[in-house]
Amino acid sequence: MAKNKAVSKIIENNTMEIVTKKSLAAKESLESIFAEFLRLEVADGKASSKTIRNYMAGVKTFLLWCKINFVTNPNMATVDTIKLYREDLVKKGYKESTIALKLVAVRRLFDALVEKKAIAMNPASKVKAPREKTAREEKIKYLPSVS
Repeated sequence: MAKNKAVSKIIENNTMEIVTKKSLAAKESLESIFAEFLRLEVADGKASSKTIRNYMAGVKTFLLWCKINFVTNPNMATVDTIKLYREDLVKKGYKESTIALKLVAVRRLFDALVEKKAIAMNPASKVKAPREKTAREEKIKYLPSVS
């Protein structure tokens, strides 16, 4: 029950709408489609409120970026749109792991739109976050053997 309250508060603050292919008269907000998808699909329907909040925050950041960059209909985004968003995150100095989380949220948004049949394909499905620049030696997490 607490999960739904947290999601509905976020939904009320955003009003971007899309028209699904099923019915031009039936309008649903991106956030409500995404919130329903998260509730039913993420973690097999058992996503924590923190997980849902993080996904919603990532999508809200993307939607704000769309508005600032004159992407008037985010559900019509292309692969190039998502790559420009990623490039902007890099230029702003976000860490690779943060960019990865933001892109996962966007990817899941478009998964929801595909499932809802509002769009045919997910433009974010193959856009990856930049790779971390950590030296390979620093990533190895085992102790050397002693002879």
